[in-house]
Amino acid sequence: MLFICSAGLNVSALPAPNMEWYKIYGGSYYDHAYSVQQTLDGGYIFAGDSANDVWLYKTDAAGNKIWEKTFGVGIAHAVLQITDGYIIAGEKAGQAWLLKLI
Repeated sequence: MLFICSAGLNVSALPAPNMEWYKIYGGSYYDHAYSVQQTLDGGYIFAGDSANDVWLYKTDAAGNKIWEKTFGVGIAHAVLQITDGYIIAGEKAGQAWLLKLI
C-alpha cells in the first residue's frame, strides 16, 4: 500500500474515482490525442493527429461528438480555449507553429 502525505493530507484515505463514461474516437488511421481541455460549455476538446494532420475533436459533457476538424499543417500537441476561439500549438518538419480558430 502506498501512503503519500502532503501538508497533513493522507491521499491514501481518499476514495478511488469511479468511471463516469468511456468513449473511443478515431477512424481508420492511427489517431493520437496529445492534449485535452474542458471547455467553457462543460464539454471537452482534444488535439492530436490523424495521419500526420492536425486533428481537433470537440465533445459535449458526456463525450459525444459535436464536431471534428483536420488541418494538413502537422501534429497538434496542445489546445487551449480562449475568449474568441481556440489556440493550438504543434510541429511539422522540426518547426513549431500556432493555429487560431475562431
